[in-house]
Amino acid sequence: MGVKENLYDAFGDESAGPQYVSYGVVLVAADKQADANSILAQVKTRFGASADDQLHCRVLFSGQQRKKSPWARLNITEVFTLYSELMRDLNPLMIRKIVSIGKKSEFPNSISGAQWRHVDPSFVGPLPWSEGYDFGDKHIANLGAHGTMVPLSKWPGFDRVSFWPDPDTTPIETTAGRRQFSNMLSGFVDNGDGKDPPRVSVIYSSGPKPPLLQIADLVAYVSQRCAGAGYDHIDMKFKALNRIIEAEKIKIGIAPDGGIGINVPNTSLEFRGPA
Repeated sequence: MGVKENLYDAFGDESAGPQYVSYGVVLVAADKQADANSILAQVKTRFGASADDQLHCRVLFSGQQRKKSPWARLNITEVFTLYSELMRDLNPLMIRKIVSIGKKSEFPNSISGAQWRHVDPSFVGPLPWSEGYDFGDKHIANLGAHGTMVPLSKWPGFDRVSFWPDPDTTPIETTAGRRQFSNMLSGFVDNGDGKDPPRVSVIYSSGPKPPLLQIADLVAYVSQRCAGAGYDHIDMKFKALNRIIEAEKIKIGIAPDGGIGINVPNTSLEFRGPA
C-alpha cells in the first residue's frame, strides 16, 4: 500500500453554557499546521502576551478571570478584536470548522436502568441489570463530538484524518460503567455503503496540548454563546465574531422516536475536492 497524501489533523473541544452545550472542531492540512501555529503565536504577541500564553474563552471573556491572566491588560473590546483578527488570519488555513449544538432542556436529566439484551435472540440469560445514571453536560458534549465526526467521515474521510481532542479525564457514567470523557470519542460512522464502518483515529496527547485546540475552544464557545444570545451590545459582538468564524452547524437533540437525533445539513456531507 502506498503512502497516502494530503493528510489532515482535526482538533476538538467542548463548551457548556447555561442553556447550550457545543463541540467545536477545526480541520487543517497536516503540512499547514505549523503555519497555523505560527499565526496563532504572532497574534498573541501582537496583543501583548507571549506565544506560550493560552487563549481560553472562559478566561478572556470573563472580566474577573481575565484580570488574573496574562491577558489582564485587555478590555473586552480588545478581546473581541484579538479573536476577530486571529480568525481572519487563520481562516485561509482552516479547511473546515464544524460545531454541534445541543439545547440542555431538550435532553433528559437522567437515564433509567434497564436489563441488558443480547444481540443473539437465541441467547439464554440472564444478563446483568444496567444501573441508571445522571445525564449532564458531558454526555451532551460526547454526543456532539460524534456528531461533528459525521461530516469528517464523508470528507476527507476517517482514513485521512487524525483527531486530537482536548484531553479530558472527567469520568462520566454510561450503561457500560464509568469512562473518561476523552476515551469515548473513538466511535464509528456507518455511511451505508455496505463496508465495515470506519473509525476515526483519535490521538491522545500526553505532552503539551496542540495549540490549535485553542481555536476549537473558540468555535465551540462562541457558537453556544450565540445560540442563546439576545440583542444587547455584547451579544451583537458575539454574533459578529460568529459570522467571521462561519462554522458548519450540526444540531443534536432527541429524535421523534425518542432516540438521539443528529441533524447534519446536506451541504456538510458533500464531497469537497481531492482528499
